[in-house]
Amino acid sequence: MFARRRKPPAPEMKALAEPMPAAPPEPEAAPEPVPEPCANVISDDARINGSILAVRDLEIAGIVRGDIECHGRVEIREGGEVHGHVIARELVIAGLVEGDVDVAGRLGIASTGRLHGDASARTVAIDEGAEVTGSCSMGLRAAAGRSAEPEALFLRKIMDDDDDPVMIGRTAIGA
Repeated sequence: MFARRRKPPAPEMKALAEPMPAAPPEPEAAPEPVPEPCANVISDDARINGSILAVRDLEIAGIVRGDIECHGRVEIREGGEVHGHVIARELVIAGLVEGDVDVAGRLGIASTGRLHGDASARTVAIDEGAEVTGSCSMGLRAAAGRSAEPEALFLRKIMDDDDDPVMIGRTAIGA
């Protein structure tokens, strides 16, 4: 009546032939992209009298008395000055520009920026506090000057057999 029931024997546990794989390592965080340094820099202690022709980006923290033609981006830093005409693909002014500017793309004027001259660009962004004295033309035709082609403002690179720039010159404007 009160017979004790036996529990069935527990199934045998087999030892694992292979150890369990370790948890996969956590993926490493992707390194933050390091901004490429500007190709051409005019430091804050530099003074240049004469025109500048640049195929790549140009950063100005010093003073330039002369025209600038740049196939890339030009940034005039706070404290930097340009006294002359500026032609560029993109232009950011945080310092002073005394002269006209022709920009195929975006013209940005920071709150510390001062532009004393006429501007033509495809797009224009002016921060509050910026100083602009002169007229401003925006749009595709404005960026191209008198030509319907925006590239008419830019430098043309003449390449040698190894695709190295060997000479630069202006393209025709308003042809």
